[in-house]
Amino acid sequence: MATRDEDQRRAHDLRCLLCLFVGLAEAGCVEELARDGASAEVTSDSDDDGVSFPADCHDGDPTVLPGAVEVCDGIDNNCDDVRDEGCDLEPTGRWAVSPPVEFDCSSVPGVLDFDVIFIEESESYFTFGFQGPRYGASTRLYGARSGLDFSGSMSQANIGCSWDYEVSGSFLGPYQFEATFSFIPSEGAPCGCTERHWRLAGAR
Repeated sequence: MATRDEDQRRAHDLRCLLCLFVGLAEAGCVEELARDGASAEVTSDSDDDGVSFPADCHDGDPTVLPGAVEVCDGIDNNCDDVRDEGCDLEPTGRWAVSPPVEFDCSSVPGVLDFDVIFIEESESYFTFGFQGPRYGASTRLYGARSGLDFSGSMSQANIGCSWDYEVSGSFLGPYQFEATFSFIPSEGAPCGCTERHWRLAGAR
């Protein structure tokens, strides 16, 4: 049977969680809890694995905790914010991108507008492609991959102007990548557009 102190601690932890998720900490909730004579730190360990939330990024699964062995299952098993590091990489396929790339320059037909990209790879080539709702056809950046790092580029031109698309990034595992995507107008034919760069996070 739980003691009075244990019951009070559980009630305190529940109030702390409510503070955390409802966002009342900024309204003095934490200070109010501290005045109750107990620490306002959230120390819930729902799965009894010896590590408390928030250090335990999945407090409902005792196999997920800092220091655990990473398994190729699409889950961040060791709570380092990276899924499946060290697992075999198969980048071919469609990837959701955030934030979406949106860029309108009247001198460039089609403009950039995409939130999904596709990657194709074989022994002889690597392509990073995108297709936005205002593109009639997909655009492919041809490049290469070396281990977890990849890059690609392509040039396009319109009457009186030209520009490059470039991408470079790294896979964090089979389900994540980070990259910089760039629109670079030519110095000799700048199109009246400005150079732009986007930080992308890809997932699937």
